[in-house]
Amino acid sequence: ADVLRASLRRFPEPSSSARFLLVASRNRLREGDPEGSADHARRGLGLAPPGALRDALLAQLAGALLAGGHREEARSTAERALADGPPERRAHWLARRVLALLDPEPIGALEEALAEAPPEHRSAIGVALPALLETAGRAEEALGHAREAREAYTGVDRALMDLNIAVGLARMGRHRQATASAERAVLGLHGSGPRLF
Repeated sequence: ADVLRASLRRFPEPSSSARFLLVASRNRLREGDPEGSADHARRGLGLAPPGALRDALLAQLAGALLAGGHREEARSTAERALADGPPERRAHWLARRVLALLDPEPIGALEEALAEAPPEHRSAIGVALPALLETAGRAEEALGHAREAREAYTGVDRALMDLNIAVGLARMGRHRQATASAERAVLGLHGSGPRLF
């Protein structure tokens, strides 16, 4: 928090501050604080000009609201992000992911979105599939989607994907592969951090 405040003072321009708030929002959500994540995203939206950064903040807010159990607000926010963000932007597909997770049949909705997503944005959808597929007893498919999704991430985000893959492999009894994936996760924690949008 102190680093964020110092950064906001150093870069007072609204767009720069909004970028830092987007990063802070993602960090809060990763740390299990969806309410704090939503607060940072809302603050960023108050500063961001129209464009890719604002689209990313809207999609981030939708995800934070969903994680916090605010389903209807998450839905309306995701619909705004979908309307504002063209399919060429990652935020469009992050919003599609939120709406798919709110669907009565989320696996089918995610698979439909995944089929429509361009290759560079497939991970925005695919990252949500492994846990649902594993719960449905489709472990091999879950592992495949997790491995595909990890390739789009760097730093901490990729490390977290490697950790999830390690857990899935361990549950499947593939302990040697699980250990290797866990080791990659540990090494990845020293990476450069997540992508912005």
